[in-house]
Formats: sequence, C-alpha cells, structure tokens
Amino acid sequence: MPDEKRRDFFISYTKADESWATWIAQALEAADYTFIIQAWDFVPGTNFVHSMEDAVQRCDRVLPVLTPAYRRSGYASAEWYAFFGADPTGTDRRIVPVRVLPDGDEKQLSLLQQVVYIDLVGAENEIASRERLISGLRAALLGASDRPHTPFPGAGLPLVATPASEQEIAPFPRDLPTIWLNVGPYLKHFVGREALIERVGETLRGENALAITAMHGLGGIGKTELARAYCWTRKDDYDLVAWLRAEEPTSLTEDVIELGRAAGLIDGEVSDAPEAARLVVRWLTGKSRWLLVYDNATDRHSLAGFLPSGGGHVLITSRHPDWAGLATKLDVPTLEPDDSVKLLLQRSGDVDEGAARELAQALAYLPLALEHAAAYVEVHGVTLRHYFGLYTEQKVRLLARGSGGAEDTVTVATTWELIFQQLRGSLASELLMLLSFLAPEKISLHMLRSMVEQAGNSSSPTQGEGAGDAEPQVNKLQPLAGAFADGMRLDETIGALQAHSLVHRAGDDLSVHRLVQEVTRSRLCDEGLGAWQRQVVDGLLAVLPRAEGDSHRACAPMIPHAQALLECLESSNVEPFENVALIQDRLARYFEIVADFESSKGHYERALAIDEASYGLEHPQVAADLNNLGLVLRALGDMAGAKTQLERALAITEAALGSAHPSVASCLNNLGSVLKVLGDLAGAKANYERALAIHEAAYGPEHQEVATDLNNLGTVLEALGDLAGAKTQLERALVITEVALGSEHPSVATSLNNLGSVLQEFGDLAAAMMYYARALAIDEAAFGLAHPRVATRLNNLGVVLAALGDLTGAKSRLERAVAIIEAALGPEHPETAALRGNLEVLEEGG
Repeated sequence: MPDEKRRDFFISYTKADESWATWIAQALEAADYTFIIQAWDFVPGTNFVHSMEDAVQRCDRVLPVLTPAYRRSGYASAEWYAFFGADPTGTDRRIVPVRVLPDGDEKQLSLLQQVVYIDLVGAENEIASRERLISGLRAALLGASDRPHTPFPGAGLPLVATPASEQEIAPFPRDLPTIWLNVGPYLKHFVGREALIERVGETLRGENALAITAMHGLGGIGKTELARAYCWTRKDDYDLVAWLRAEEPTSLTEDVIELGRAAGLIDGEVSDAPEAARLVVRWLTGKSRWLLVYDNATDRHSLAGFLPSGGGHVLITSRHPDWAGLATKLDVPTLEPDDSVKLLLQRSGDVDEGAARELAQALAYLPLALEHAAAYVEVHGVTLRHYFGLYTEQKVRLLARGSGGAEDTVTVATTWELIFQQLRGSLASELLMLLSFLAPEKISLHMLRSMVEQAGNSSSPTQGEGAGDAEPQVNKLQPLAGAFADGMRLDETIGALQAHSLVHRAGDDLSVHRLVQEVTRSRLCDEGLGAWQRQVVDGLLAVLPRAEGDSHRACAPMIPHAQALLECLESSNVEPFENVALIQDRLARYFEIVADFESSKGHYERALAIDEASYGLEHPQVAADLNNLGLVLRALGDMAGAKTQLERALAITEAALGSAHPSVASCLNNLGSVLKVLGDLAGAKANYERALAIHEAAYGPEHQEVATDLNNLGTVLEALGDLAGAKTQLERALVITEVALGSEHPSVATSLNNLGSVLQEFGDLAAAMMYYARALAIDEAAFGLAHPRVATRLNNLGVVLAALGDLTGAKSRLERAVAIIEAALGPEHPETAALRGNLEVLEEGG
C-alpha cells in the first residue's frame, strides 16, 4: 500500500540536475526533514503523471532546484504552480527555491522569480553549501504562518548533520571526479550553448557500451570551449575526466601517458611511449563512468589505437567533418545573436546593448572574434561603440586590399588587425610571427631560445644567380635574441601577447590558437613569408637532431613543430628549398626509429622529390634519399620496390664518387640485405664482400663500418650453410663493435643476435640462448618494449627455449613477439606471418 504520510518537501528538478537533487535530499534527510524525490520514491512501471500529482498533494512545500536546465523545462512550472496558487504572497513559504548553478534567466519563470531563493552558488565547499541550505530552510520555515508555535522538524539540529550511513552519502555535485585531468578552469564568461550541451549529453548515453560524439566546425567556432563546458556541466556523471590534445600523435601519446600516471598505472620514466599509451587504453576498456575529450583531432584515422571500448564516453573536437560510422556528429554553429551580445557585455564590462548587438552582427557571431573584441575593450578601457567604429574602418581597408577568403575569416583577421597594429614593430609581434609557424601547443621556450640563438650565429645570403650580387638576408629571428637572453624582457614580451589573449603560457610552454597563427601568417606578402619560412626552417633544423638509437626521445617534443612547419610550407606559394628536404629527412628518420614506417616512407619520398628538383636526378644527395627510402620499403616488406630504389642509389653513387668510395659500400650493404631476403644469396654475398673490401681499404680493419660488413657477410654465409665461416666473421664483428661503441649499443645487439643464430645451428643451444637474451635486453633498453627489433629478439629467444624444452617460456616470448610485430607492421606483413608460424608450430607440438 502506498505511503500516505504527509511530507515536508517535494523536491522538483530536471533529470540533468539529478545529482544536485539527490545531494539536497541527503542533506534534508540528515537534518530530519521528510520529502518525496522522484529518483528514490517513484516506482518503475507506475504512471508518472499520477505519481507526480500524488506527490504534490502529499507535500507541504515544493523545493525547486534552480538551474538553467530547470528554467528551460516545460514540466517545471507544473510542479510548483499549485503551491504558488495556494500561497501567492509567499506568507506560508510554500515555495522554497534552491539555486545551485549560475547563469540562468529568471525571466523564463516570471512567477517564480518573485520568490527569494536559497543560494548555494559561490559556497566554498560542501560543508558551506550544506550550512547555507539548512540554515536557509530554518530561516524560511520558522517564519511560516502555518507553524507559529511548533518548530519545524529541522529546528534545533546542528547545521551540518551526519547521515546515519556514510555509504549512503550522495556525492557533492561540485566535487570533481577522482581523476580530473587537464580540463582547465570553468569558463567564467561562457554563455549560451545550453541546447548543444544537452544534445551532447543525449548522444553520450549508456554505461555498458562506448558512446562517441564528434563536434566539428570552423576554427574559432568554440568547439574546445563547448567541450570544456560540457565537462564541467556533467562532471558528476563521471569518475574520470581527461582532456587529451589530439592534434598530433606525439601530444596525444603524452597526454594518455599522463592519464596513466594519474591513474597509478605508470610510475617513473617511460621507455616505450606507444606501448605505455596502449596500456592505458586497455585499462580504460574494462572501466565505466569515464569521459575522454580528444581535442583538435585531425581526422578519424589520427585516433586509431587511442580509442578504448567498454562503458565510457568519448567527446571529439575537430575541424574535419568526416566522422560518420565512428561517432555521432554535431556541427557546431556560431553563437545565437542574443548570446553573442551577452558575451560581449559580460566580458567587456560595457552596458551598451545596442553597440554590442551591432558589433556582434558585424563579427558574424564567431565566438573567437567576440572574445578578442571584448578583450580589446577591457584591456584598453574603451567602449564597444568605439571598438565598433575602429573595426568598421579596418574592415573597409582590408577588403580594399583584396584580402579575400571566406567572410568569417576576413572578419577574424580584421578583428586581430587592431591588435596587430598596436604590436607592430615590437618584439611581441616578432615572437607571434615565429609562433605562427609551429604547432599550437607545448611550444617550449627552451626550444625557441635555441632556435633564436642559432639564428644569431648565422646569416643566410639571398638566393640569386650572382654570388657577388647577393645581399645579406635580414635575420628575422635575431631581434628576439635579446629578449631570450633577458628573463624579465622575455616575460614582458610574452605578457604583451597574453594581454590580448593571443597566447597562453603554462610554465615554460606557450600555446596559441590556430586561427591566430593563420591570420598572423596571412599578413605577410609572398616575399616576407618566404624569408620567415627560411629562417624558421634553419632555426628548427639547428635544434632538431637526426634520430639515431635512443636519441629519438630527445627529438620527440620537436616533432609536432616540424610537422606544423612543413604544413605551412606546403600550403604556401613558396617553392620548397634544400633545408626543407633535411627537415623531411629528420622526420622520416624519427618515424623510422619508432617503427612508424608508413609515416617515414612519406617523409623520405618528399625529401627525395625536393632534392631531385634542387640538385637533379644524379646527385649524391638524391642517392642518399634513395638509400633511406629503400631501407624503409624493405621494412614494409616491399622488397621489389626496395631493390629498385637501392639499385638506382648504387648507380648514382658509383658514377658520382667512384667505385671505391665508402658511400658505395653503404649502398652495396643495403642492396645486399634486400637480395638476401629475395633469395639471391650469391648476389648478397658478392655485395657484402665488395663492401667489406672498400671499408677495410678506407678505414682499416677495426672500424665500425667494417664490423657492419662482417655482420652482414656472416649472416649470408650462415644462410649458405658455411657455419664455420659465418661464426668467424660474426665473432670478429662483435669484438670490433663492443670496442668501438660500447657493450650496450644496439649494434652490439645485432652482432649478438646473429652470432646466437649460428651457435643455434651448431647445436650449442645454451650459448645461443645467452646471446639472444643479452641482445633482447639491449634492444628493449634502446628502442622500448614494442619495437619490431624487440619482436625479432623475442622470437629467436622463444625458438631456442622451445628447443631446450622450456615450452612455457617459449610460448610467452613468441606470443609477445607476434603481438608486437603485428601492431607495428600489420597482420599481412611477411615478418608477421613468419613469427606467427613459429608460434603455431609450438602450439601444435604442445
């Protein structure tokens, strides 16, 4: 039989605010008030309207939970209107609103706005909020005319009561989730977008299946701010909220690893960043109540391998519109006119609504343009009307110059032109121009300082036909040298940009919005753009080393900036030049080291094209590019393509440098490795022997290049069945390499692995196992736990363990080897098939 007892309160709220309603109910219960709340008292399967009417009739008062969502709700007024009719003057305190979130528009509830509410907005913490709630109720209810003599049940109780069961305490809605990573502060001046936030919430539903929503739109449209507002609005729905910078794989990997640290999964330095990131993704797959925001994702392919499954939510922001099949798409529009006016007035402090409306219309309601316009007004102490007059004049001037482009881009550029004019000729302007060619996030001041210092030590001549007629090119970076040498001056320079919200600084890292970068570059003529591009290319080239071994870790933070710089070059009308090929080469080498061979191939191909255009088809630099490309094609399993590139490289090098040059030996070695895979063992042996002879004549018998030749020759002798000859060559190679490079160098691992293979063929399994294990340890330390080289070492160790009878140890090594090689090279790669075959043989035999 239903409970017919009278209750003190009916708690009225919307579904979006259920966490607040249940927290208020918990506080009322602790203070011995009685109430009805839908979340606890409405039985599933019953008639909702009947239950609501019954609840209203049985409660003395209604407690509306005031939020923007409540004020917009069509059902809200129905729940409190009966109480208002019974007590229109408020004498009996039949309506006791509690405001829990700001920024509502009370005009939408014209009757309810007459009722004084208990305000929890601004309370410092849960204790202060509970005190405000209970003391507010006490003050309201003790003065009610229907209870002149008898205190209300909550009277006399402590302001902050302790619930009977700690396990039943509802979480305080303003408390952050257990993990709240890099979301940033709540945007004080964020306005509008309520319907979009609700729409995002509707698309991100369910606890047992992954839900993905992608918000896309023009740069500056407010996607990032909208995502941040959603995080704050719905934080009570999650135990984990993490903000991930998805514009580049490097930054995305870094942020996923940071999430792993916050979750306690990762401790100390990470030797293999991709594997560490995969660990975090796998961990999330088994969890629920999490939200990951992938901010500024390039496209759907850029998130491959970074999306968990399971019962969590993913929110993506991107300029790219193609998310169908992966995510629910939400096109983010410009702000509504009224919200644009509200933003301008709140942010600037001006009260001229007419001027705000005119300016908002002129700025096409673009959030980024509105924000910067308001910042200009605030910083300079002018009015919106004054700014609108300046803007109108500057827009006409820019259009007269034929700036072109889409209307919203022109509008944004014109908005920033006012600030650019103020900064013109300053160090801040020079710094902003430098930043405009780099990635927008994590621009290290240390990297910038090194680039500027290198620029101060060099001066490039202008390209021209007469060396005697060449004039010194103005060094665009050199003026910044003084600022970077003086900490206070540097702070002032950065501060000038921060004052206009053009850049943000977090410690030693700067960030700048992409649209700011684009508009900054667009102000340069072709000649000026070309000069800046050369200076930035030269500066970055001076600080970006060519990755070798484990030195790729030092390169990693600079990789996104090199990629961004190349994108700038490709989108401009400036012809690529020689140093651009070197940037391409260094990116290619980095990706080759981290086993991203497809990316490496693309960069090597672009370097080759530039060098062929710059030097001609028969230049030694072109041969070097062909060599590099051939090796990556070999790693990708394209042996025919690799052979073509390497044969061409050999022909060019011999013609240019002579048949006995050491560079010819390098070409012979690389071509020999491909011939060996293709089964041409005699051809491979001939190439290796010739390379060995060249290097011994050039460098002597103890040089590392000689050791490389000996290693290669030893492997082909083993394949030909000459085990004794192979062992002799490999033992000599190992001795030379350890002396030249040290016992922990990856080249030592190569010698150990190859010698272990020969010892295995001889039947000395114990010695072979020792060599394989040592090679594995060296490569894991140098390349990380998920590199294809590590997979090879694991495979070899697993095979010899199986031969020794340790089937359990063998299986674990082979399974790990297959997982690594498949992730790196794909399931169809010949190397993947070979390693998987070894595992299958073991499983069939076991």
